[in-house]
Amino acid sequence: MRLQLAAAAILTSLAAPAEPPQQMRFGVLNTVDELDLREWDGGQVRISATGPIDAGAADRLKAFVRRQGIDSAKIYLDSPGGSLRGAVALGEAIRTLKFDTQVEAMNWQLWDPPTATCANECVYAFAGGVYRFFFDSSGRMGLGEPETAQDDQDESPQYARRTLTAYLQRMGVDSGVLALWWARHSTVVQFSVDQAESLRLANNGTQATNAKTKYDNGRPYLSLEQVHFNFTARARLSCSKGRLRVSGAVLPAPDLTQDQASEARRSYLELNDDRQIMPIPGSRGLRQDGNMLWVSRDIAPRLRRDLARADTLGSWVDLSYMWRRGAWIDLRPVRPKIEKFLEACR
Repeated sequence: MRLQLAAAAILTSLAAPAEPPQQMRFGVLNTVDELDLREWDGGQVRISATGPIDAGAADRLKAFVRRQGIDSAKIYLDSPGGSLRGAVALGEAIRTLKFDTQVEAMNWQLWDPPTATCANECVYAFAGGVYRFFFDSSGRMGLGEPETAQDDQDESPQYARRTLTAYLQRMGVDSGVLALWWARHSTVVQFSVDQAESLRLANNGTQATNAKTKYDNGRPYLSLEQVHFNFTARARLSCSKGRLRVSGAVLPAPDLTQDQASEARRSYLELNDDRQIMPIPGSRGLRQDGNMLWVSRDIAPRLRRDLARADTLGSWVDLSYMWRRGAWIDLRPVRPKIEKFLEACR
């Protein structure tokens, strides 16, 4: 009898279907109008990517996007990691599709505590976003000790390091992330927002500022440009007979027509997001050039040092006591070029 029961138990266990391996799941987050997904989030579809990353995740994402007819999206990641090979392939697919990434859980609300996690291999999938959003308020991102997933067992650590170094370089991420990945002295490394930004792992909607020397009627000027996910900020430093002029573009928008700007309360430049300099009432301090409005000021010698040390430069128009329109540009990546231009402007 005991042998019969044992045999029956073995047959039952053999006949039981094997539990399917865990896979990353993709879905569309809540939208205003499910019939037109592009009406939500500034034209981007919000795609959730939850669960362990497996080797087939990239192919399933591409198939999901084709079925839904999606051409612009932000991927909201909430994953403990998984396959390293699968994560790199997923990141490559996200970049090819020109999608953005963010660490955030499905249906998370501003008043909720952070619940999303992008851990271990998920960090490399996150790196595939063109714009990569990471905020302490909505999620956590970090690395644990490297583990070898089933899909990665044929890859040596040296091969993985070479692959990841090349991958991060293509994604525009500092390879210093790898030093954390292989650091054995700590079992868990949790990124702060500042650390993720310093490694260029997160850019939170902005690309690095570019600075180029250009010429206008034979006179050199320094052209600054920074691309943000929803606008492009531009500024210009010019010099004439030792007089420094700073101009910042106020981007055109439906609520900033030339007629409305003519009724502006005032315009001004702003250093470090909190110091307004040289405000001029009304529209007298504005200059139109094509479809752009520019805030232009001749900078007094006493302000040159402040400009050289500033982290950001903003150009703003106050349309009312509560509403303003403008743009800001990060000066830190181009500070040496700014200092060199200011030194030459004597």
